[in-house]
Amino acid sequence: MDAIGDWVLYTACQHLRAWLVMGVEVGSVAVNLWGVQLRQQNLVNRIQNLLDEFNLDIHLLEIDLTESSLVKTYVQSFAILKQIEEIGIR
Repeated sequence: MDAIGDWVLYTACQHLRAWLVMGVEVGSVAVNLWGVQLRQQNLVNRIQNLLDEFNLDIHLLEIDLTESSLVKTYVQSFAILKQIEEIGIR
C-alpha cells in the first residue's frame, strides 16, 4: 500500500481508539481513499488488520471514494468495494 494512504488509515484508526478511550461518543469516521489504494490487492486485509489492531467496531469506519478514482479503475475498484462491503464497512 502507498505510504501516505497507509498512514491516513492508520492515523484515523489510532484517533478513533484514543477518542473511545477518552469516552468521546464517536459515530463514524470517513477516510477518503484514492485510485492508487484501490489497486492494492491487500487493501481490504490492511483495513481489517487495522480495525483488529485498534480493537475497533467495523461500523466506526467509512470509506469515501472520489468519482475520478472510481472511473479510472472501475473494474478493479468494483471488486475491492465488494470485498469492503462484505466485511461490513460502509
